[in-house]
Amino acid sequence: MLLGIIAGACALTAVAVQDEADEERRIWNRQLREARERARTSRRPPQGQRAARAAGEDLIGLTYWRLRDAPPKNDGAKNDEDGPRMLKQRDGEPPIPQKAERVSTETQFDLNDPVRLSIEITREGDNYLYVIDREMYKGGDLSAPQLIFPNPRIRGGSNKVTGSQLVDIPAATDDPPFFNFVLSAKNPKYVGEQLTIIVSPKPLPIPAISDDPVGLDPQLVAQWEARWGGKTERREARGTLGAEWTKEEKQAAETGQQLLEQSPLPQSLFRIHPNGPNGANADSTMLLVVKMNVKR
Repeated sequence: MLLGIIAGACALTAVAVQDEADEERRIWNRQLREARERARTSRRPPQGQRAARAAGEDLIGLTYWRLRDAPPKNDGAKNDEDGPRMLKQRDGEPPIPQKAERVSTETQFDLNDPVRLSIEITREGDNYLYVIDREMYKGGDLSAPQLIFPNPRIRGGSNKVTGSQLVDIPAATDDPPFFNFVLSAKNPKYVGEQLTIIVSPKPLPIPAISDDPVGLDPQLVAQWEARWGGKTERREARGTLGAEWTKEEKQAAETGQQLLEQSPLPQSLFRIHPNGPNGANADSTMLLVVKMNVKR
């Protein structure tokens, strides 16, 4: 089981970071809302097809969640005013309700922080989502890559996604429904996690998936990163930092329904400019690397 997710994000090359107040984030927000509207209406490509898009035009949205123990309800509190909660099990004791709060991709996590990840894309039609994890160590070393999504416990093992669908990792029904860094941190050189997120128009050649992470060939993953990676820009939504996980987001992730145009936007938006000639990417695969830092 993966023991860490989320923190300071970056890509294979330097990432330009801008506050939501700048015009580019507003443009990206509008693009994402338009993608949601297309997904909801008939203005979408036929089943199994993708709309023609220019290289670097599509976005990947990430929302990073840190779980905190929820305070006890006051007498008379209205249930419909409470956000969705997850349960942290403790041996021999009643479960503790926890609330999930948005955090910046620049966050440095404590070793015992429970964390989650949500992913949304703008690309229309059928795509295939993959998430690969590697531990990071002092000096820049990485562990062997392991595939953590697709996973049989999330969406029934399906990794086929289309624009405006939300994918939560791990699933809210997992026990526990979060990751933390504690076991990995037994290695004194451990400094965090690195995720490689791939959105491909075709299935990739991967081993059979299981409930546990699946090992991948490091050379194959390196080839994917060299082929599909590129210069990456990131825009953060500073105004929603600390906002709680909503019932709407929970329902969208659990049911696979498209998010509405007015639904909460991802905390972070990424645009990848492919490394190919003139920024071209012949097969339109998107690849994003995010690094996750842990306090030591």
